[in-house]
Amino acid sequence: MRKISLLTLFVAIVSVANAQWTKVNVPHNDASLLYDVEVPNANTVWASAITFDGTNLIYSNEYLRTADGGATWAKTALQSINGYAISSLYPIDADTCYAAMYNSSAGLGGGIFKTTNGGSSWSQLSKGKIFNSTSFPDFVYFWSASEGMALGDGNGPGDPYFEIYTTTDYGTTWTRTPRENLPATSAPPLGITNSYCVSGNRIWFYAIEGDPLSGPQFIYRSDDKGIHWVAYPLDLPTRLTDFVFTDELNGVAMGIDGAPYLYRTADGGETWAIVNYTGPLNGQFIAAVPGSPTTLVSTNALYI
Repeated sequence: MRKISLLTLFVAIVSVANAQWTKVNVPHNDASLLYDVEVPNANTVWASAITFDGTNLIYSNEYLRTADGGATWAKTALQSINGYAISSLYPIDADTCYAAMYNSSAGLGGGIFKTTNGGSSWSQLSKGKIFNSTSFPDFVYFWSASEGMALGDGNGPGDPYFEIYTTTDYGTTWTRTPRENLPATSAPPLGITNSYCVSGNRIWFYAIEGDPLSGPQFIYRSDDKGIHWVAYPLDLPTRLTDFVFTDELNGVAMGIDGAPYLYRTADGGETWAIVNYTGPLNGQFIAAVPGSPTTLVSTNALYI
């Protein structure tokens, strides 16, 4: 399921020594935004591009890439199947990147694509074996160059259950996590585009059962790289806007109910308690600062 919220990112290069920022010109279309920004190493950034037409968030097959620390950027269209748009990116380095894509024309359908030459060409992985015309791929993630997983909304055969696939051979072959390794659901489950977090072998993602606007909310967690899963209910006033974990136990989740609210877990997502915070909290996006496990940054969407 497409993510409801919107993030505008201003791309800059920071010098840690003097904490100064340098503005960098990045190629873009009018009203285009960077959505999923991934940084596999100090010199490389991959980011998917979306547009906002004043009313609707429009996903596309366009992405940006730099391999020289942000000095120069290229904006490219990921040539795949006509009408496919990027759900999420996960690069291994400047040359190798995976993309989860969905059919933006039909609403359903999609697959996992891979490049090994910096985006010059892409190929669909295990076409006809993972994801199909009734799928909606939400994200793809890799722990290493060879081990990864992909998530899609609930799908058959039979009663819908999450399409979760794992690979240990660089994406050559994928295995669907069986129904019995997933929690039972009361309605078809939905993931959210690019809404996940990882610490070590542990991975979490945000899920909704049934109606996207009123169905119950959950945090799903796997401790073995996507093979077995548990689901913990989220009793929040409204839809979750974002969440982050700083290690395998500690995380925060937030939303907006008139004003932003914040919940915290110290047991890996099993239980959550409200945080009575002080100061301004931007209630749409939150991220942990690498190397500083107690420092979080929150932002709001910005429409220009």
